[in-house]
Amino acid sequence: MTEFQFRALAKEPYREVCERLEQIAAGDSAALAELLGRARAALGDPALQRHNARSSQLRFWVEWLAAAARTPPPRSSVELAEIAVATLCMPGFQVNELAGEERSAQLVQLGESDGGLFGLLTERVSWFEPWLSEGLTKRVERYGYGRNMFRFTDDEVALLARSLPLAAHCDGARQPEYCRATRTRLSTLLDTVRARTDWAIVVSESG
Repeated sequence: MTEFQFRALAKEPYREVCERLEQIAAGDSAALAELLGRARAALGDPALQRHNARSSQLRFWVEWLAAAARTPPPRSSVELAEIAVATLCMPGFQVNELAGEERSAQLVQLGESDGGLFGLLTERVSWFEPWLSEGLTKRVERYGYGRNMFRFTDDEVALLARSLPLAAHCDGARQPEYCRATRTRLSTLLDTVRARTDWAIVVSESG
């Protein structure tokens, strides 16, 4: 089943990484070497490793970067873009909510594992499903992590924060306890990003 991952994104690092990826696409070998080096260094971060201790993704990325240092990847490498965005632009990055010993506060998944919150949002918040569908098809960022990543505007962050109470009554959800916990975590993420002008929220598909 498709799940939807809501993540924090650091705006200025993302702008810089996108700039480097454009330079790499134009054939800039110095930009490639710089980005490969920064991504390798980021993968050594203890917090990143702790958040993903149960996942093999970081090991795969380390191996991929080592190979890329020997044989430069294609200029428009999707793998490089995903690694760079995830490790350099996403605070508290976690592959998924089961990847570490504890969940990252900067990732919330809606779908099969949310206790029914996604169903309540689509049922009770009239704009939510059309907005999500449009974002995943018509507003996809050129570079991102996950499938069809798009970015919230500040107004959309505020709108979803205001709309969450409409889906607050999780008693009728298939797993009320998980529903309430997911809603609390999503509300906290929204509030955190609203308080930080240097962060945004992005959504992408997984599964």
